[in-house]
Amino acid sequence: IIDCLALCVNEKFGRHLVTTQKLRVGDIIAIEKPFHKSLDKNVTEGRCANCLCSNLLDLQPCENCTSVMFCSDDCKKLACEKFHKFECSFIDELTVDDNFLIMVQRSLSEILSICGGLKNLKKLIEENQNKMTAFDVDLNDNSSVTEKKLILICQQLEVAPPSVEEDFRFASSFVKFHEHFKKAWKTEDERKFFIKFIIHFIGIMGRNAF
Repeated sequence: IIDCLALCVNEKFGRHLVTTQKLRVGDIIAIEKPFHKSLDKNVTEGRCANCLCSNLLDLQPCENCTSVMFCSDDCKKLACEKFHKFECSFIDELTVDDNFLIMVQRSLSEILSICGGLKNLKKLIEENQNKMTAFDVDLNDNSSVTEKKLILICQQLEVAPPSVEEDFRFASSFVKFHEHFKKAWKTEDERKFFIKFIIHFIGIMGRNAF
């Protein structure tokens, strides 16, 4: 983030950014690696599912589902280790609508991976209730400490009002039947926390995913 930006809050504009020096059209003010990315289903045959690079002639399909393509063995290996192994067997169901389920699934997998499991995620959130923003972290630092801070920052973003019954039913189903997520919780307390976390996460995506 460029040094001249500051985060402010007032009644007129709410939470907003200001600049302490003149900026020109085209100036880069921030560069941030996406926490999660996924392809629109209409372009999956022309881009790598891992790095998103365009490649119309030389993509390699997944051997099992053939619903995702990769530009190299390295990208295929990385994708399978990070997210695709959790979705491969039922990816068609996850991409029925607008890729919302893919975004939830991949983001949750990434969060659990960063924290080293659901128990550690629960502990991280319960022990860190102080308000944080992106200005409280060094985005050049790719360490696990920074990644955990970004999870906490995302937790504090504005949340869309939940569709209580529908979101609870979806989250409960995800926690109970998803091959990866049903192994994440060990106790009833962890199961309830995971459901609550997913509902909150859906609300965050509803307001901030774009």
